Amino acid sequence: MEIIQNLQAEDITQLIVIAAVLLIVLFLARLAFKLTASLMRIGCLTIFIIVAAVALLRMFSG
Repeated sequence: MEIIQNLQAEDITQLIVIAAVLLIVLFLARLAFKLTASLMRIGCLTIFIIVAAVALLRMFSG
């Protein structure tokens, strides 16, 4: 829990904005290209991994 407390409010806000933008792009891509449900799940997993990686980079960057 101590690691999560190292994130400041603006860091959390930026992570939420990044996730929201990526989800919107994913849904627009689904509408445009008729993506299947399995591709949507892979896309959501990818967004989760990207946001987690950015969070880790922000926590350990000091």
